[in-house]
Amino acid sequence: MFVYQTLLCNIVNNTNEMPNINRTNPMLPWKVSTPKSNKSWGNNTGFYSKKAWRSLRKIKLMEDPLCVNCKTKGSLTSAAVVDHIIPRRLRPDLELNWANLQSLCESCHNSKSGTEGRGGRNPKNQNQPNR
Repeated sequence: MFVYQTLLCNIVNNTNEMPNINRTNPMLPWKVSTPKSNKSWGNNTGFYSKKAWRSLRKIKLMEDPLCVNCKTKGSLTSAAVVDHIIPRRLRPDLELNWANLQSLCESCHNSKSGTEGRGGRNPKNQNQPNR
């Protein structure tokens, strides 16, 4: 093993120094290990894997299987996402409140989340029309 590392080092770096090897994953020594984060958009997303949320989401989609935004526009689109009307980061006490939930299709949810993301100051979405 030592001979292999020395030869590899000489070929890659053209020196006699030993390369830094990731010992946590010996099969992929070149891969830098980074800790996994359960944050998305700056919010804790562990909430979405809890049993209480998964059960509530399932019931909400069974009771309201159509997207509420599309339904108001006269289109019947199946909902795939249960959305918090008032975002969790603003009112974490309402995260499991039935009245704060709405069924949305992916497109409507992405539009809503994009415009309210970062407090509505998302520069990517400021010049785009609402879909």
